[in-house]
Amino acid sequence: MKKATILVSLVMAAVICLSRVSVAANAYADVPTNHWAYSALQSLSDKGIVQGYPEGTFKGDKPLTRYEFCVAIARALDYLDKNPKQGDVPDVKALIGSLKDEFEADLKEYDARLSDVEARVDKLEAAQKEQKAASDEQGKLLAKLSSLKFSGDFRFRVQEDRSDLGGERTRERIRFRWGFSVPVEPDLTFTMRFNTQRGIESVSGNQTLGGSYPPTDVSTDAAASIYLDQAYLKYTPARFGGLSKKATIYAGIFPIILDKNSQILWDDDLMFQGTGEQLVFGKKNQFGLNLVQNIAWEQSGGGVKNDTFMLGGQATAHDFLAKGLNGYVGYYHITNMKGLALTVNNGNVIPGIDVNGDGALDKNDALMNGVTLWNIGASYKWALMKRYPLKLRGDWVRNVKADVIPLYATRYNIGAKDRDAYQVGFDFGELKAKGDWQLTYDYKKAGVNSVPADWADSDFLPTNVIGHKVSLFHRLSKNTDIGYTGFFRRMLNLFDAVQPSDSQTHFLDVVTRF
Repeated sequence: MKKATILVSLVMAAVICLSRVSVAANAYADVPTNHWAYSALQSLSDKGIVQGYPEGTFKGDKPLTRYEFCVAIARALDYLDKNPKQGDVPDVKALIGSLKDEFEADLKEYDARLSDVEARVDKLEAAQKEQKAASDEQGKLLAKLSSLKFSGDFRFRVQEDRSDLGGERTRERIRFRWGFSVPVEPDLTFTMRFNTQRGIESVSGNQTLGGSYPPTDVSTDAAASIYLDQAYLKYTPARFGGLSKKATIYAGIFPIILDKNSQILWDDDLMFQGTGEQLVFGKKNQFGLNLVQNIAWEQSGGGVKNDTFMLGGQATAHDFLAKGLNGYVGYYHITNMKGLALTVNNGNVIPGIDVNGDGALDKNDALMNGVTLWNIGASYKWALMKRYPLKLRGDWVRNVKADVIPLYATRYNIGAKDRDAYQVGFDFGELKAKGDWQLTYDYKKAGVNSVPADWADSDFLPTNVIGHKVSLFHRLSKNTDIGYTGFFRRMLNLFDAVQPSDSQTHFLDVVTRF
């Protein structure tokens, strides 16, 4: 009864105190101007004593809670304290004192709860900011991960070797390669790839299953391992001088960036180590220049002057004179032959071994004193059938600095004829879609002094060889090929062998890409 009386008194006080104020525009969408409480509600709203809901409604039919009532009282008291003349009415001061006594505890509880709610809201807002920051960082990380381009392949091979001198051998071998490429900057990309290897033989990537028993040497037995096959930066500036998107720069361990028609000089598994540059020009980018600065052999001690470098360049032309006609001319020079392993009867002259038996470890322990190579290649491709184009190709290499050591020249009859190497062949068909076939054939002749053995095709034999290579592959599915490759070879120079060494190697391969 007492609270009802106070409520009525409060309403009377509000009417008395606020009836002197003019009414402004309608403050609430759900209170029409002809409502019996419109004037009082509008006046209370103008003074900030009563506030509606955020969407602009008052919801006058909604029950009033004790807390909402306390809030209204608190605002009314605050207004009267700031405007004492509005409360200078008989009984208003007494009413104000009574209201303060009646609702003092409720107001304190409301203030405490309001403070608690505000603190919780502050914590929630702080947590939301932290969550947003974490979400932003997660978004950046996901964006970087999505920019990663993973790729790889797996090859299973059954290999059979036959030789007139060495009998027969059959092996099962695998090769696994996997890596990724990621943009670092808009014009800078980093690429890394891992590869299997057999012992310390890092060029072929083959790992023989089972190896030999008992194991004797990790360099020849199956020592399962993974090595870093590629790791390089690729920089393609937006502008290079007056040219736009015409130059590409490589640094690190990167794949062969030179044009080639065969593996007579550059094995498919070979990687350059150092730096390389590519430049294309012409209206249709049909001309190019490729440069390589390759570290072939790093010597401990003595500084850079004792290191062995391969410096080379290649000029290329694509669709030159006729569509499908490509060609190139290359020049490559090894700056320091000291300590570089080279071919003797398809084997290596190992640095530090007195090969010629003269008691001195010097450049005379290599078969030849220098390597300066000229390489010319050309190919022509045209479509005889829709899915089976025919490509004719050829490569020629001459080592113009193959200064043969007199001891070997006399003993093994090595001369100018052993400086040259050439390989010709054709490709019939392409492996582009499921069901495609490709037949290839190569004829190769390479003198013993023509190319460094560590660079050329290790399966065909790099030097001192004449032979044929045949392969037939079929694309079983989008990412899987199956095929056969056969090598049929004979030694050019017999050295100390009593008869020519005819040899054959046969591969049955299954290759899948991912």
